[in-house]
Amino acid sequence: MESESPRADTASSARAALVAIATDRQRLGRRLQAQTWWTAPAQAIAIAAVIASPAAGIAFGMMMVSAIATLALVGIDHLVRRRMRLVTLPGPTGPMSLTILIIVCVAIIGAFALSIYFEINNLHAEIVVTAVAGFVAALIGSVLYDLANARELLRVG
Repeated sequence: MESESPRADTASSARAALVAIATDRQRLGRRLQAQTWWTAPAQAIAIAAVIASPAAGIAFGMMMVSAIATLALVGIDHLVRRRMRLVTLPGPTGPMSLTILIIVCVAIIGAFALSIYFEINNLHAEIVVTAVAGFVAALIGSVLYDLANARELLRVG
């Protein structure tokens, strides 16, 4: 009769829920590993466009370039979510992916601020160098983030 007690039923349902969560994590981790080859470069190009946007003029030009690049990032996100059959993309799932995300975000914001500084001081060649560096940082950071996120999802236990 002990096996039919409410406590045993709760424990078995909890085990079943944990197994279901582990299975979902495995499935999501495999989906993240199988992302399309063009996702990271497309994101990096859009981010480089935002970083270079001050070269179009601090007021209207920068706003238009940034808006178009941001729409491109939203479109890429939508396509990736649709391909992976997800309602939302997961955020960082562990300390490594969170660290990579923070480093990439700080680098992008810093590059954008530096680009504004260069535009104010009419140093247009430096804006190009900053945008290229931002592209490389975003490309490498995006790939590393996806790999770390997938690894952390696949590490169940």
